[in-house]
Amino acid sequence: AQLDSQPIPGWSLYNGDNKSVLQRSLVNRNSITTLSSPVVGANSGQPNYALELKSGESITHNFFAVPDWGSLRLDLHAPGVPNRSNANPKGTLDVTIRPLDPSIPEFSQTITLQKAQNGTDAVGVPSTYLEDKYKVDYGRTGFESFYIDVPERLRGQVATVEFKGKASIPVYLDNVFFQSDSLKFGNPNRARSYLDNTDPNNTYQTNYLIEKPQYTLSYNGQTNTPNWVGWVLDKGWANGSAGRAAEKFAEDPELPAPNFYRVQDNDYDFKSQISYTKDEYGRFLWNKKAFFWADRGHLTPSADRQRSKKDNIATFLTTNIIPQDSKQNSGIWATQEKGLRDLAKNRDFKFFIFAGGSGEGGGTVTDGPLPTEVKGPTPIKIGDSSPNQFTNFTAGTDSNNQAKIKVPDALWKVVLGFSPENKSEVPDIHFAWWIPNNSYSIKQTLDYTKPTQYLDGLIGPTFENRAWNDGAFTMSIKALEARLNKDLPLDSQYDFLSNIHDPAVKDNLRSVQRLLPQ
Repeated sequence: AQLDSQPIPGWSLYNGDNKSVLQRSLVNRNSITTLSSPVVGANSGQPNYALELKSGESITHNFFAVPDWGSLRLDLHAPGVPNRSNANPKGTLDVTIRPLDPSIPEFSQTITLQKAQNGTDAVGVPSTYLEDKYKVDYGRTGFESFYIDVPERLRGQVATVEFKGKASIPVYLDNVFFQSDSLKFGNPNRARSYLDNTDPNNTYQTNYLIEKPQYTLSYNGQTNTPNWVGWVLDKGWANGSAGRAAEKFAEDPELPAPNFYRVQDNDYDFKSQISYTKDEYGRFLWNKKAFFWADRGHLTPSADRQRSKKDNIATFLTTNIIPQDSKQNSGIWATQEKGLRDLAKNRDFKFFIFAGGSGEGGGTVTDGPLPTEVKGPTPIKIGDSSPNQFTNFTAGTDSNNQAKIKVPDALWKVVLGFSPENKSEVPDIHFAWWIPNNSYSIKQTLDYTKPTQYLDGLIGPTFENRAWNDGAFTMSIKALEARLNKDLPLDSQYDFLSNIHDPAVKDNLRSVQRLLPQ
């Protein structure tokens, strides 16, 4: 029970008079009238308290051991921030990690109580992402997550963390934790945000962790693409009117330079490196095997981040994209994304999702599916040259022609979901998708003997696409892990459920498919 006259366990709070701020500062989120949605989810009827921090007050968590990886995250509601990015700031919230060892410097991060600009340049590339990282957008009307990168010198140290309001308005804090919400069930391949510049074989050059409020990712500096991206999808994230807040993609300033090549939007201008035209690709020209055209394929979809422009702009960073076949991207991939999103928005499902690419084009067909019927030419079979002929592309803006962007042979997705009836901590939806990264393999039938005119006026074969939920694309998480781990060393192998410690529960989640409701 809340006792107004008692301190909050684990925390010390002080105001300008050096008097403890007691449990009376804990506010039920349902009573905060400035929140557009006080509590979202299955337990929304239960008391859920946030801390009100007034001007000049601070709160310090008692000593704890800083984890060996993971950002410090917190949710912030600052209703007094004006809805204009050019308005004067209302002050700051200062976050300080202070180690017990006085020889180790403390670390502070300032959150400015001012609206984010959410700017783009003249051609629609995000231009203020880094400047806006510690400014407020959704936090004006809801609880906005902020992720603070922890310096390596503090890892494993005994420390306190202090939140100090230097503001003319009150703010509300909630959910102070380490490590991303999207990694609730595990960090799939133990990615870390650690680089040893003295070690040329540094593991994390190919498995570099970047944690953002909107999604988390493991980045590969050799392929210049993410290994995986993980995010949470529920109605709180998917509802809103942000739209597409950018037209093009920006390099990710959180990718350390010069350790990594920062991919730019124009690096994906690959058409000069493809031996056929987009029109020939559009009509499945067989003699040129015109079955792949590269889109800048979102992994965390723009439409999954609609609650604010700041959240949406974060999806327009090149660490969130992969060379994806255009017809797969706009067709079957977009349809399965919408299927998940509709369940979240309209039926209150919650999903923890991972997506990435596997293998590389240019080899032979090792996995299906393939069309069940092809009329006219001789069908492509297992063991034949891949319909996706491209191993990698040269980055378009790299004047030295050194940077290569790897083209995956297939895209995959892991879905861990909670139906609204599920009150447990264990997902009741668990399965994986594996979808070849070309336009040929996603067809059910192809008939070159009966040409047809498409909506864009092109003449090509008659075809039938596989449904987005076709059983040929669906597998258990265990089966997906086996494919991904086939050529990986033990210390880099995927385990999407590494935080599940009950062997029976983990085996059920990995081995059994529990699919989406119809």
